[in-house]
Amino acid sequence: MTSTLHCESILALPSLAAVDLRSLSSEQRAALRAAGQDLRECERVLKKGGLNVVGEVLKAQGDFVEMTHYPHDNVFDTETHSQYYYHAHRGSALEHGHFHTFLRAGGMPVGVAPVDNTQASEPWPQGDDAICHLVAMAMDA
Repeated sequence: MTSTLHCESILALPSLAAVDLRSLSSEQRAALRAAGQDLRECERVLKKGGLNVVGEVLKAQGDFVEMTHYPHDNVFDTETHSQYYYHAHRGSALEHGHFHTFLRAGGMPVGVAPVDNTQASEPWPQGDDAICHLVAMAMDA
């Protein structure tokens, strides 16, 4: 691929639920357009090879076990402080599993802080390791 994602431009967007694309700078619109083109190219290449993104994440990970994070060590980008993993819950007939995406404290714009997670069953990261859950994306069969 020839284009790269410019996460810093995308992260600087106002609330995504209410974005009027006409209000964005030409640089922000160009970053979003490039990200969309990258996504389409990835989908095209995977489909051409008879592959899909879930299969690629699970490749060489051993048996698929519900509630286990894949890839096993998660994926963490030290440049953007972004993180993701894939997993499945027990007994879900509606989806194969889902991706969770996060942004760690080092990548958050000034004035942005994650909400405390009061529902976590394990100790929740704090300080420089604090995380903000961005979105979960369900994947079907």
